[in-house]
Amino acid sequence: MVNERQEMLEKSATLYFGPWYRQSPFFNATRRAGCTSYDIYNHMYLPAYYDDPETEYWALANGVTMWDVGVERTIEVSGPDADRLIDMITCRDLTKCAVKQGKYMLVTGPDGSIVNDPVCCTSPRTAGGCSSPTPTPACTRSGSPPRAGSTRR
Repeated sequence: MVNERQEMLEKSATLYFGPWYRQSPFFNATRRAGCTSYDIYNHMYLPAYYDDPETEYWALANGVTMWDVGVERTIEVSGPDADRLIDMITCRDLTKCAVKQGKYMLVTGPDGSIVNDPVCCTSPRTAGGCSSPTPTPACTRSGSPPRAGSTRR
């Protein structure tokens, strides 16, 4: 694999760490770990580049990597059709997801492609629902299990 760093640097600009964007609690640790490039996501700095892509790939495949996902936000889907909506966007049967239990799920597009991969949790707060941070969401289903007769893909 070709080291893409020089090409990346030629297409980038300087980003100043000003007060107009938030830093996660792990921001300084990402700097110490060698992060040299950040994206802006949800008004926060998202670490984007530590080393050449091949080095990063092998670190992920064969070692341990840490990801600063402080940019993620939690959303909640609730209401009478919340369970039906969750059934429509995932291929996983979540009918046995107990209150305060989390299950990994895939959010799929109409063509079967993977749109996102949240962790779905059931919350006792409301009847039906899902809450999910982005880009790698944690999904919180609220309350009741899906209704009888709900469809799964």
